[in-house]
Amino acid sequence: IETTLDDGFKRYDYLDPDSFLIVRSRTFRAFHPDLDAEKKWHETRFSDFRDVEGQVRSFTQQTVDLGSGETISTVTTEAIRVNVTLAAEIFEAP
Repeated sequence: IETTLDDGFKRYDYLDPDSFLIVRSRTFRAFHPDLDAEKKWHETRFSDFRDVEGQVRSFTQQTVDLGSGETISTVTTEAIRVNVTLAAEIFEAP
């Protein structure tokens, strides 16, 4: 699935044909533009899908530089909580 944002940025999502979940997403961008402005193809791979309040969510995301094959980021989510009540004071300025 190709998605184009208002600013022209494109993202390509790849669905699993059995589950219809997004399992890969590709973008052409600078991963850390403040450190390295060179744009490259990156692929984020989603895995460890779990049901959370009736929605299937990915608990692991791995981003790979497609040119080098190097893993540049891995995010592992420990828990997702939905509609949690938060105390108002956590939003107060220090």
